[in-house]
Amino acid sequence: MHLMTAQSLSLADDPLLTRPQLAEALDCTVQHLENMATRGEGPEFIKIGRLVRYRKSAVEKWLDSRTVRSTTQARYIASKPENGRRS
Repeated sequence: MHLMTAQSLSLADDPLLTRPQLAEALDCTVQHLENMATRGEGPEFIKIGRLVRYRKSAVEKWLDSRTVRSTTQARYIASKPENGRRS
């Protein structure tokens, strides 16, 4: 049986962010992130018991999917269902 050690569980390449850390980075509130998660919106996250963590790569992927060139595109993105979410 292989025991996981701090060295074998390196998150250096894809660190985990807490909700407060992500809220600060996005200049929004923790409540806004909680609301998005409740609605199935926002970046994918990891649940570990009561803890919530966001992979940096998942946040970057989500931000890339929200990048637009015009207000018309922005309205389209705002109106379309998120991953697996039904309207």
